[in-house]
Amino acid sequence: MKAQNVMRASDGGRIILMDFGAGEFINDKSMTSRRQGTPLYLAPELFSGADGTVQSDIYAMGVLLYYLVTGGFPVPGSSVPDLVDAHRRGARRHLRDRRPDLPASFVTIVERAIDPDPAHRFRSAGEMEAALTGGTTKGVGPIDVDRFRPTSVERTARGQVEFVGVVIATTVVTIELLGLIASRAFEVSMGIHQDFAAGPGEYFTIGMSAAIPHAYMWSVGAAVVGVLAWLRPLLRSRIEPIARRWDSLTRSVDGEVLATIVLLCGAGCWVALTWGCSSVFGALETLRSGPTTGPVDLSALSSGAHSLHRFHAETSGYLSFLLALSAWKWFPRFEKRAADPSRVRFLRWATVLLAFIVIAMAVMPRRFIWERFEVVTFDNQRAFVIGTNTEELLLYSPGADERKRWRVPRNAAALQRAGEMARIFDSQ
Repeated sequence: MKAQNVMRASDGGRIILMDFGAGEFINDKSMTSRRQGTPLYLAPELFSGADGTVQSDIYAMGVLLYYLVTGGFPVPGSSVPDLVDAHRRGARRHLRDRRPDLPASFVTIVERAIDPDPAHRFRSAGEMEAALTGGTTKGVGPIDVDRFRPTSVERTARGQVEFVGVVIATTVVTIELLGLIASRAFEVSMGIHQDFAAGPGEYFTIGMSAAIPHAYMWSVGAAVVGVLAWLRPLLRSRIEPIARRWDSLTRSVDGEVLATIVLLCGAGCWVALTWGCSSVFGALETLRSGPTTGPVDLSALSSGAHSLHRFHAETSGYLSFLLALSAWKWFPRFEKRAADPSRVRFLRWATVLLAFIVIAMAVMPRRFIWERFEVVTFDNQRAFVIGTNTEELLLYSPGADERKRWRVPRNAAALQRAGEMARIFDSQ
């Protein structure tokens, strides 16, 4: 029972089920117990060596209805071992999540037909037909499946629009937030007045420059994961014993415990990374604390410490990628194995938040370290333009003994602008 074997006749549109090569007669003792059929349509008990039954056929019919309205399958898997593992873990994609627009009655019928427990499915094909046509099931009227089935073009177009929309919205919001974090860290530490603060447009520009390195690291991480996925079939004989061993070790561990371990490991790595780069954040705190009467060490913000900054950015990029990957791939499995799935969902969002914090901490010092500012001369003193508005410039002089800020008119006679650009703390 699969979509490829359901044909529509040309003489009137009759629906015909074809190809009974995998069929068996019930209670025929001459037939040896064997698993036959297309794996994606097989009921979970068949993978355990059970004989085919009416309930296993009803499961296949439920999968067929699921496929007709979604274009996908309730239990995904690229191979028989993957399907066996997915059924064991209960990794099902519920119809309501895929098509929230469908009638509740139809969703209930399909979910009952594909229930993992054969005892919970319909007792016969006639009972399932009656439910679909409204013959015996209270409150369920006749259902025309064709009415709810999207065409392949509609599915493709809708999926592409939704995917592009989510990607664009997520990207814009993330870039804006990163730009806001980098700008506010710079403005607070440098004592920039609100009159010279950056706006949403500048947030996007600053956030874009901050996001590019992390986008590169995430691309590298995704490429590595893709290569490993491609090599998995070739290395299956070596990987499967390790996977089985790991599964046997963690089978009795609650999913919430595993989710907590992942979150704590990520947090520990982030703390260690921040500690290793503490000189950078110490320099930012020195700037924020205000003028001093003596020399201060801001060398951690200069070009001499660029190797440290690159290490911080690269490590943060890969760590955030691993945290996001675990939230996407691992936590759904933990949720299936947890006594209280809601706690795993909370830990999942905490892991996503930690990934963002890791990136935010790497972005905070970016303007101090990498951005170039206009160099001017005012009253024979060299200074940097760290803020502008329609009428004034905000100047900053990073002298060894004291640091000064001036608000000067754009047309001040003592102001000389040669168009030179430089990093503020390269001379430190």
